[in-house]
Amino acid sequence: DTAWNLVGSASRAGVTAYLEGRRAQRFNTIGILLFRDTGPNAHGAEPFHRNADGRADLSRPRIAPDTNTASPADYDYWDHVDFVFSEARRLGLNLLVLPYWGSNVTGGHDGTPDHELLLTPENAYHYAQWVGARYREAPNVLWLHGANRPPEFPERQLDFRPTIARLAEGLADGLN
Repeated sequence: DTAWNLVGSASRAGVTAYLEGRRAQRFNTIGILLFRDTGPNAHGAEPFHRNADGRADLSRPRIAPDTNTASPADYDYWDHVDFVFSEARRLGLNLLVLPYWGSNVTGGHDGTPDHELLLTPENAYHYAQWVGARYREAPNVLWLHGANRPPEFPERQLDFRPTIARLAEGLADGLN
């Protein structure tokens, strides 16, 4: 099954209920996305620090010093990702994990940026390497690289392959 925005939209109780339901239905793998945008998740936590101009800095994940689930200041976005991973493992489910949404690399389906492109050749490696290193020990995770966007739009002279290559390199380096 796919629950792309499970990390971003479901609370801990919602995650558990969803995954238990899928297990009862005999699913064995759930597709999820680490972040769709840079807004807060169901617990009010944002995935990244922001620069002075208010833009998310994907090279600086927002990490709290504690994992107190009762305190939004201590239960950060990535703690919630950790919870999703551990709940899936506890229930014997695999996760097919997409570390980024296609529009964060290419914009719209035709390559027209429909919002700020969050991943660029300059920040893609660091983000993906950090993700790979954080989750390298997760035994129930399969990584999905790519999205429902073409990597280039020759008619518009747009080529996003350098960003995608840096993402692949960073994830591979982090996992190894």
